[in-house]
Amino acid sequence: TPIFEYEHTAVFEDRYPCVDGHLLFIAKENTAEYVGRSYSLAFQWGQDRIKEGKMDGFNVGQNIGKCAGQTIFWPHIHFIPRNKDDYEGDGHNGIRLSIPSGDHTNYY
Repeated sequence: TPIFEYEHTAVFEDRYPCVDGHLLFIAKENTAEYVGRSYSLAFQWGQDRIKEGKMDGFNVGQNIGKCAGQTIFWPHIHFIPRNKDDYEGDGHNGIRLSIPSGDHTNYY
């Protein structure tokens, strides 16, 4: 059951959340228009929560293809709330770290 629903998107809590508030914005059709509207909704959701002081930032993104970690083969956008100091270390903790063997030192 979605926690809320719009014309182009249904929003669910992730079954295996990496943090509290991890949501899935699921496009109702597998089209660029529906996926784009779902991204827009996820972005606005995050911006509103930042303004409300409920989080400091957020990650939004998709895993597209098995090699990228996709396990459910329908377009869905992960929304992951972020807060200051929610990771260890002195570096950044962004999307670049999705490739564990990547070069994470030359660009930060």
